[in-house]
Amino acid sequence: MTGSIQEERHLGRTLKDDATPRLGRLLHGFAVPQALAWMSRGYRLPRARLRTALVGIAALALITAFAFRLHLGLTTAALLQLMVVVLAAREGGFIVASALSAIAVASQLYFFVPPILGWSVADPLNWVALFSFEYCALVVSRLWTAAALESASAEARRKEFEWLYETSRFVLLMDLQADPVVQLADLVHRIYGFPVVVVFDAVSARAASAGLAGAEVERRTRDTYLQAQNWFDPADQTWFRVLCTGTRPTGAMALRGPGMSASVADALAVLIALALERVRSLELENLADAIRQSDQIRTVLLDALAHDVKTPLTAIRTASSGLLERRDCLSATQAELVGLIDQQSDRINEITDRLLRMARLDAKELRLQRTAIPVRKVLEEAVAEARRSSPGRSIRQLASARNASFVGDENLILIAMAQVLDNALKYAATDSVITVGVEQNHDTITLFVHNVGNPIPSVEIGRVFERFYRVRHTARRTAGTGLGLAITRKIVTAHGGSVGAVSDEVQGTTFSMSFPTSKE
Repeated sequence: MTGSIQEERHLGRTLKDDATPRLGRLLHGFAVPQALAWMSRGYRLPRARLRTALVGIAALALITAFAFRLHLGLTTAALLQLMVVVLAAREGGFIVASALSAIAVASQLYFFVPPILGWSVADPLNWVALFSFEYCALVVSRLWTAAALESASAEARRKEFEWLYETSRFVLLMDLQADPVVQLADLVHRIYGFPVVVVFDAVSARAASAGLAGAEVERRTRDTYLQAQNWFDPADQTWFRVLCTGTRPTGAMALRGPGMSASVADALAVLIALALERVRSLELENLADAIRQSDQIRTVLLDALAHDVKTPLTAIRTASSGLLERRDCLSATQAELVGLIDQQSDRINEITDRLLRMARLDAKELRLQRTAIPVRKVLEEAVAEARRSSPGRSIRQLASARNASFVGDENLILIAMAQVLDNALKYAATDSVITVGVEQNHDTITLFVHNVGNPIPSVEIGRVFERFYRVRHTARRTAGTGLGLAITRKIVTAHGGSVGAVSDEVQGTTFSMSFPTSKE
């Protein structure tokens, strides 16, 4: 059974079971011709309409007796009875008005049409009068019922607009510290009075319910999201709607309540989807602000720390250099210790330079001195520096695309290449070979460094270029600051390029830096 047929039957059942004396509860969206067609069917009258019919019959009896006693005539009696029929149409609907009009015609025929107190009609004009009365009674009742339906529909729409306005206003005033899913479920339950409300947010995988909702309704709400299809259950009069932002489903909701139409369910689904999306956007914005402020504070601290370290470091390096020049005056042990001090001072100076570079990159003080960069020269200088800092390690430079070149800052590219090589030497197996090479296509030059060692887990490989991040299983075994690859990414990004890494246990790990060959 399709959703539209189910919804139409639901509307018909709501009208049939309505026990209020007026038509104010009639659902909007149910057209006047449909309502009149329903009223013309032979359904059993609810108690309120039955009560209206009995009152109308009594009124017709009183008017007939009064008119017959005073000899008022057919015309006067018919007008008084028409008033009763119209009022009955207002209170009881078209079925009650039609029945009363038939009773009124029968009373006119018996009491006011000659021969009096008989069912025959002597003058044919009296038949015209009787049929005219019946026609007028039916037409007026129909028009009155239509007007009542339109009025009830307008009133229902007005209330729904008020409810939707209240919902929209609450969405703007939501407490961002509390759970938005719970707030929205309670809001709909409180404003609309629905006995069952369930809201499921697929992004957070949370479901909240209000009213008499149980586990079964929550399960069906989740299934609605998975199936991405709106539907209506006529058995328990529950509407299931998918929450969407654009064309992407982000959740689902379930609503159960008498007197609710498809348009209300659709409007609420849109409002709740927008509310959840707004909360998520604000959360992301707050997170971005916090990260930005944290980065600014970190940059200031890095800059201050690096400059503070430079002053005593310069004095230490000056003293160690002076002692090394007087090596002939030192014993072998003293000379070895002084050499160790000088070597570690160089190491501290290198770390400090990295901190300063990172601070300048974060402060957006980077200025590129663009020239034509011969890739072969950069690779040879980087490899030579790596061999000096790590004697005994095997580094192989491939000869592919050795004549390639691109436009950029040669010093910064050399720093980036040195950082990647240093990282490869740290984490490669001691007896493995480090491979350095370049690949070129029509618009991109890629520098790569390959090593064999402990692979980077797939869940962490996307974070190795973040500042201060170090792979968990190597962070304690190998010294480092977690800044080298972050500096590399900053430099490559400033040149309009991109960095990447692939790693597995068999093939090893490869870091790459890709640069556009366009001079722009």
